[in-house]
Amino acid sequence: MQVSFIDIVTSEKRFGIMDSELHSEKPAYLDFDLGNNKIWIAEIVNNEKKKLWFTPIDNRLELKKEDRQMQKRCDALLYFFEERKNTIIFIELKERHNSGWKKVADEQLRETIATFEETKEAKLFKIKKAHIANNLRPKSNKDDMPRMKKFMKETGYVLSIGKIVKI
Repeated sequence: MQVSFIDIVTSEKRFGIMDSELHSEKPAYLDFDLGNNKIWIAEIVNNEKKKLWFTPIDNRLELKKEDRQMQKRCDALLYFFEERKNTIIFIELKERHNSGWKKVADEQLRETIATFEETKEAKLFKIKKAHIANNLRPKSNKDDMPRMKKFMKETGYVLSIGKIVKI
């Protein structure tokens, strides 16, 4: 994947990730206004104030299949470096009540991760995670466990579901 990543770097303790529904062609972005926390799709909790890199993916990076069709993409990724514990987290943002949103998010994460795993950068990360955030359904439940186990078995990434992403 020959892509140029322009990252946003932050060490903020708490911030949100948003996706503009009014401008669906725009990529995900960070919001540091704590007063907006009720409308954040994902809330990042970085209690240790680690230096985080943020990269929007959907509506920014063109990831194409072999047949040249655009592949499904998740919204963004976060990563940070620590001695022997470099971590990457792929994030899909949803604002839906209807059924099926987890399945769609799962597919978007899988396709993005599969493409990433073909790159030399994938070897830099020992801890690999994926996260589905939905501010309308902010908590995971026990019914999500089979999906999470299957995701781990098939991708090697730990999947979590919920509004809050703990670093």
